[in-house]
Amino acid sequence: IQLNNHEFIFCIADVSGKGVAAALLMSNMQATLHSLINYTHNLKDIIIELNKRVITSAKNEKFVSMFIGKLNTKSQQFTYINAGHNAPILFYENKFSELNKGCTLLGINDNLSQVEVAIFDYTSEFSLVCYTDGLTDTSNITDDNVTIDALQEIILKNIKSGPEFLNKA
Repeated sequence: IQLNNHEFIFCIADVSGKGVAAALLMSNMQATLHSLINYTHNLKDIIIELNKRVITSAKNEKFVSMFIGKLNTKSQQFTYINAGHNAPILFYENKFSELNKGCTLLGINDNLSQVEVAIFDYTSEFSLVCYTDGLTDTSNITDDNVTIDALQEIILKNIKSGPEFLNKA
């Protein structure tokens, strides 16, 4: 979601369970996120409010994992909160980092008392690969799952090829 000429908010999320109830909760989350961004760009405030909405909507029957980030291309600052989601993989200056700082899953506790907002200052290009457990639960014909090490190897081999090629790889 573009906020202005140099700021963007993005997220990836996954609802527990399947079916209509999970799809409706995700749709509600998406609409709520778009609405909240009209009032605040503070990631902590957004996560706290989204947690309240999951609690209200799901009545402790479902939970949501979410990774939300804000990129400022002018200040070269990337801010994020990981709410129990698969840790995105950051490739910067030939090193991998897993972005796992944040808080617990949304919809688990009424009060998110411990929300850590992580800040990453960058001076050159970086790549960020976000994914859900659908990727790491995938197996090949010999029943091998995609590990984080294998994913990092795929990223390293295909980093210069662009996102579309990386997705296919």
